[in-house]
Amino acid sequence: IEAALRVAADKGFLFVINHEASSPDTAVALADLPFELAGIVDVADGERVSFAQDSDRIQLNVSVPLGEVRLFSLLPKAGQGRP
Repeated sequence: IEAALRVAADKGFLFVINHEASSPDTAVALADLPFELAGIVDVADGERVSFAQDSDRIQLNVSVPLGEVRLFSLLPKAGQGRP
């Protein structure tokens, strides 16, 4: 399962792609974002995704069926990013 992160100063997107894994479940760790994370939203259904955060990384558990892609929007805390 591949995870790709695209970020700017005020937003980010996480793509999780299952190319060949028979199990759809995976843990994704993120670090060094240019903003403090307020939330993660599944773009397909608009639902918030739970995640754990410590001082230097964020972790979320996701399920991506074989041959599918999930896209998540990373939301910065209010007042961060561009004016």
